[in-house]
Amino acid sequence: MNQPDVQRATKEEINEWDFFVPDDYGVYGVEKTFDQDLRGKAGMRIWLQNEKGRLVKEVDYQEPRKGHDVYLSIDARIQMIAEKALREGTPAIGRGAVVVLDPSTGQVLAMASVPSYNPNKFIPSISKETSPVIWRIPVCRC
Repeated sequence: MNQPDVQRATKEEINEWDFFVPDDYGVYGVEKTFDQDLRGKAGMRIWLQNEKGRLVKEVDYQEPRKGHDVYLSIDARIQMIAEKALREGTPAIGRGAVVVLDPSTGQVLAMASVPSYNPNKFIPSISKETSPVIWRIPVCRC
């Protein structure tokens, strides 16, 4: 999560913001992908002012709506073990991938590859034409 830098933003950028400063917004990964769903909707309160500028009466009120929740299934301990095994395992293979799934739920507990790549390239999907190197499957000559 990140907060906007009001001092460095241009007026055009600020006009396009659909959040209130100092609200957080998603910059990378899951937060960026689901930012609109996670953010929710701001509430609104309209007051009537008298001639002296004092608030006299509440005219309208709309309750703020909470954003959706996202639950991730990556287990940090298993993720660390998978990455360490690929990078420091004996014998050092130098390349490979690990995906650990929970067989009872199908949840992804860890994903690692060496050499690493940016998994955000798969959001929402990736085509074979876009990245032929990722889709190249080495043939085992055992």
